[in-house]
Amino acid sequence: MKKTLCKSGLSLFLVLLLVLSPLSLSARAASFTDSDYAAAVDTTANTYKDSYSGPSDSIFPWLIMTLGRSDAKFSTTYLASAATRTFYYDQLDVVEAGTSASGIAKAILALSAMGFDATALDTNGAGATIDAVGTLLHLEDGSFQSADNSEIYVNTLCYALLALDCGAYPDTAMSWDYALSQMVDTAVQNREHLKDAILDAQDSGGGWAWDGGSNVDTNTTAVAVTALAPYYSGDAGVEAAVNKALAWLKTQYLPAGFGYISDYGADASSTALVILALLSMGTDPCTYEYAVGSAADLMEALMAFRGDAGMIGADNNAFYNEQGARAVLAYREFLGLTTTAPVRYYIFGNYATDFNANLFILSDGTGGGSGETQVNSRSASVRIESGDATLLPKTSVTVTNQSPDLSPYGLTYDYLIPSAMHAMVSAMASRGLSVSSPDFMAAGGYITVIGGLAASDTAPRSYWSFYINNQAATLGAANYALVNGDSVVFYLASCDDNWSIINRYAYFIQESLSCLTGQNVSLTLLDETGNAVSGAELLVSTAGGSSAETATDIITDENGQASLSFSGAGTYLVSAQKIVDSVNTISRPYCRVSVSEPYVPSYINVTLSVTGVNGILLSSRTVTVAEGSSAFDALHSALSAAGVDLEYTGSGSTAYVVSIGGLAAFDYGDNSGWLYFVNGVAPSVGCGAYTLSAGDTVEFRYTEDWQAGSSAAGGEEEETSIDADAVLSPFADGDSVSSWAREGMARAVSLEILRGDDTGAIRPQDAVTRGEFCAMLLRTLGWAVPDTYSPRFSDATEQDWYWPWVQAAADMGIITGTGGGHFRPGDPVTRQDMAVMLSRAFAVENGDTPTVFSDRDEASAYALDAVEALASAGLMEGNGEEFLPLASATREMAAVVLVRCLDRD
Repeated sequence: MKKTLCKSGLSLFLVLLLVLSPLSLSARAASFTDSDYAAAVDTTANTYKDSYSGPSDSIFPWLIMTLGRSDAKFSTTYLASAATRTFYYDQLDVVEAGTSASGIAKAILALSAMGFDATALDTNGAGATIDAVGTLLHLEDGSFQSADNSEIYVNTLCYALLALDCGAYPDTAMSWDYALSQMVDTAVQNREHLKDAILDAQDSGGGWAWDGGSNVDTNTTAVAVTALAPYYSGDAGVEAAVNKALAWLKTQYLPAGFGYISDYGADASSTALVILALLSMGTDPCTYEYAVGSAADLMEALMAFRGDAGMIGADNNAFYNEQGARAVLAYREFLGLTTTAPVRYYIFGNYATDFNANLFILSDGTGGGSGETQVNSRSASVRIESGDATLLPKTSVTVTNQSPDLSPYGLTYDYLIPSAMHAMVSAMASRGLSVSSPDFMAAGGYITVIGGLAASDTAPRSYWSFYINNQAATLGAANYALVNGDSVVFYLASCDDNWSIINRYAYFIQESLSCLTGQNVSLTLLDETGNAVSGAELLVSTAGGSSAETATDIITDENGQASLSFSGAGTYLVSAQKIVDSVNTISRPYCRVSVSEPYVPSYINVTLSVTGVNGILLSSRTVTVAEGSSAFDALHSALSAAGVDLEYTGSGSTAYVVSIGGLAAFDYGDNSGWLYFVNGVAPSVGCGAYTLSAGDTVEFRYTEDWQAGSSAAGGEEEETSIDADAVLSPFADGDSVSSWAREGMARAVSLEILRGDDTGAIRPQDAVTRGEFCAMLLRTLGWAVPDTYSPRFSDATEQDWYWPWVQAAADMGIITGTGGGHFRPGDPVTRQDMAVMLSRAFAVENGDTPTVFSDRDEASAYALDAVEALASAGLMEGNGEEFLPLASATREMAAVVLVRCLDRD
């Protein structure tokens, strides 16, 4: 999951909380102000730091979730505090005991909010882990019921479903069944099972009771709606149940500002939980229609329960205050949305705290952590756009949580993870752009001025937003914690008087392409919501700004797609604009296209002859071959033209001459065979490995005793040769393998590194996916399909053939994923990511004189060392002076590189 930063001092984070949304909090709730929000969260923080009573503490997990959900997060001090550490280990004890379904579910929720992966909770800082999700999945149904099965604990069922969803955790538990000789799912609980149990417990009137009976209550009903909300669309049963529950909740509302009253009298709890339920459905609680023609402001009703120091709840009850803070956080996020969308409070995503596990777990003095902030680095690329102008082209940077210094912008927090603002300030400074007032300004972690262009609350309205990997960020630039490989784009968005965006963020799906001159390439243009951008015109300039940007008259269609070609070789930047009423309505997207001329071989002339035992088999003649051809190539060409039979094995550098004109090796004894000479000298390499020069004289002679001193007309060892044509010809498209790749492809096939598809095709020029490359890489290393592995990624499931390979590669440390628990196995693997995986798998290190490419800045910082190491080792080659790090690798390219790594290893 993407993670946010940690800050020191709970009193300091309130500054950030006050400026999260460009929309005033008073816009919908007249009596709800920023100070109410700050007080609610501040009191929750104080409760957190002042009290933890041990494993039986029922409020502490919810406090953890609330602070994890807020911008406050946890300071370094609290990460290393005895109370937090004790809580962590107490939760592990709850999971290991495996008896409390409610405790296990709340442990998953709380630890996920802290940024931990609940499928692999570190027990000792040395790699031993506990799978809390797996423990939950294996609980029997009785764990959710009373001992006599007369009561069904509905809240616990809801907590379990929320726990699975909070981190998009898998709800299967695959293990090897030796009796069946296959993988089987051993999970007892899963999302469908939990949903059905909740639905079965609903009262006929629409509400839920905590014990599954008929004494329904507001709190349980609200929690059930919140848990079921993500399944409302597409599940008719859930839709009917939720609609019925929402109708029942309307009957429980008390007008005149009282909101909801629980079984225990007037308090904030029920009102807060109903607000969470409504927000999970995308319903505004400030315009809550509890009856036809009658609306209420539930946030105003919630604020009526305020007590001393801003705490929400009767008698300053900490539990009520925490629940009230939950509602306040969710509502505040709702205000920040550009559309009325659901706010799923318990799906943490970017809100999860970025916990440094070693700092936290080992800070008790047992080693590894001292309680001091560690230096953590992140690599990312940054681009800055303003309307029609690109203020900062894509720039790769590596930053730490301590550098650059953000204190000039009022940010004096002890960061644990560098933020997007660290990356932006570093990138701007590296390009010579001013990062000082008045050219660059920030307030409370949000950008207000870049390049002298200021956000404005007056017409024409505008604000600086930013996007992470083409997704709109929900936090301020100083609040978003970087993940390695992030692509960060800052953009000045223009708005109308209602803050509706006039010029939307847009991007090409393809960030980098390569093609030949005259060859069409296709681009797809999408906006920030993932919708196609039609009617946009493509613009083209040369990379580096050596030529002005020119319009192409090429327009994207209804699918956002357009094709173009280039007449000359070079590197080009393709952008786009969509002009409506003289205004560009999209941000500038970019795709880098590397164009090369088709290969046109030049030719040389050599003289060649063949002499057998009884005389000349082929008289001396001029043979024309392509420049770079081998002695074997010249022989093959000359014999074919003369109609003389040639038998050989292998191909390329391993080609070995067996027979010419029916005269074969060993016909005249064990030491008989074919030799070759170039300009009267016997080369020390086989004829397939010797590159000819113009004017060379090549002689092939048959000898009855090659030990007499000559070079055999073949490879170094016959046993290592391979007949590429024989290996590739069974495939329907075997002839389409590029000449430079035929030997590598053939060896990869023979070693079962590469396999054909169900149609009998090998698809050499197709892009190899990230999942396919994991399988190819592990096969190269000699790994069979593993029987057991630890699921790491939510987008690689047991239904996918590559699932075990991907998970095993993660276990081996070859891959780490793309963030958010994802690997994107179906995406094409880029050349730079292929280099990273290979450098880890084969321990390839950079040499003393790394290869330098002209497009070095295009490589992500995390991949740069691997790219240079693979290139300097001769394992990967570029296109002339370019490495093309972001281009997709083809199947034949991957096969050749893997075989090279295997030979090197």
